[in-house]
Amino acid sequence: MHMNKLVTFLINKEMTIEAFFLIISLCLFYILYLKRRIGGEITKRRMPLITLKLMDNIQDEKYGFYLLNESEFAIKDINFIDTKATISDSGFKQILVIKIKNIEFLKPKEEIKLDYEVLDEGGISLPQVTNTIIPHLINESFSVQVVYSTLEGRRLIARLAKKGKLFYLDKIEDLAQS
Repeated sequence: MHMNKLVTFLINKEMTIEAFFLIISLCLFYILYLKRRIGGEITKRRMPLITLKLMDNIQDEKYGFYLLNESEFAIKDINFIDTKATISDSGFKQILVIKIKNIEFLKPKEEIKLDYEVLDEGGISLPQVTNTIIPHLINESFSVQVVYSTLEGRRLIARLAKKGKLFYLDKIEDLAQS
């Protein structure tokens, strides 16, 4: 009888130890999962974030498009993908292309006025429209895509969407991971 109790005790002890190791193993896997997830969040937060501003007061010397590097990291090789905007405030719809000139370098927290040109759909430059388009863009929704690099060579693409008078970061993607 005592032998049965001893065997039962040893079996229960082995099962307890196995359960303990199983729980420890699961905890270690969960810790590794959390560590990987935190690392991903830290990497995301290290992406340089940019903002686009539209200054619409034609009498103000700050009239135009502005790019702001909101992060603590410098960015370089800033290329704007040509943007199509539909203007419909004059009673009929007109599709125009806004071609923003590229920028070589932008320091952290730096804001820079962007040089741009407005073209018709056929690619013909419209200099008079270029000088007066900003007020017509205020109520239009469109997005601007920007490809840029960190100083370490990491390539990113950001889509800045405009709704109302404000641009917001709609999407940012690491080009090496896509």
